[in-house]
Amino acid sequence: MNTSGEAADQVVRMTLNGVEVAAKLSGAAAKQVAVMLYAILKDQKRTKGKMRLSNMLRSGKEMKVFAVKDTDLQKFCTEAKKYGVLYCVLRDKDASDGLTDIMVRAEDASKINRIFERFKLATVDMAAVKTEIEQTKAKGADIPTPERNMPGKDKDEQFLDELMAPAPNPNKEVPHTENPTEG
Repeated sequence: MNTSGEAADQVVRMTLNGVEVAAKLSGAAAKQVAVMLYAILKDQKRTKGKMRLSNMLRSGKEMKVFAVKDTDLQKFCTEAKKYGVLYCVLRDKDASDGLTDIMVRAEDASKINRIFERFKLATVDMAAVKTEIEQTKAKGADIPTPERNMPGKDKDEQFLDELMAPAPNPNKEVPHTENPTEG
């Protein structure tokens, strides 16, 4: 009787050891899969939506610039995402004409033209805008400018800006205004 009890005990012990090893292996595999997924998602390139200017310029592709009314900017952004267009909003802080420039890749220009046609976003008559600005300046009225919030740069962008900034030259000669031979 003692041998059958030992055999059952040995089977239970081997089963528990096997389950423990399987759990350790599956846990290690899950950890590796999670690390791999994180690396893939972090390295993923954007294919649509708003993008930073520096990232767009780094791609090295030809760019085109379009003008959009400030009132239509939100509508343009949502439609550009639907059409799968990468774009960068170029806001001029001192602009008083009510227009914002949008930079896109040249290959997406046809999609942008379609968005403008479909939603009538590009019906900006530059002559009418100029005359309106001149009239308001003549009246002495201030043109209301929409409040523009620029997103702050993240640490990587700030670091790159600091690296790319020109360093001051301490050895640069200062030009003399006096003629040393005259006395």
